[in-house]
Amino acid sequence: SGIEPSSLTHIINLPKPHPLGVDLANCTSPSCMVSVLPASEFPDCIGVVADSLTSKVIVLYRDKSLYIWDIANIHRVGKYRSYLFHSACICAIEVYPQETGNNKSSLPKGTFIT
Repeated sequence: SGIEPSSLTHIINLPKPHPLGVDLANCTSPSCMVSVLPASEFPDCIGVVADSLTSKVIVLYRDKSLYIWDIANIHRVGKYRSYLFHSACICAIEVYPQETGNNKSSLPKGTFIT
């Protein structure tokens, strides 16, 4: 769920990622991610970074998947991108700073670093 950092007020609930045990290589349509069994289990969230400039939330899950959620419309949160495999541990997630004044950013807007 999403909270306002300064007041800890609840703002939104993020969607669940893919269920554990689903063979994502054979998932050819979004419906295989949506039609889950009631007993389905989901990976634990172990890290969250919010980028207010791009209205994105980056979430790292225990199964080493990483989702970027688009929260521009908090009533219709959607998956912007997902990276389902990461080869090693992730110690931090940082959103790369955008250009300020005369400092030009060499990376695209919304880039994050793990």
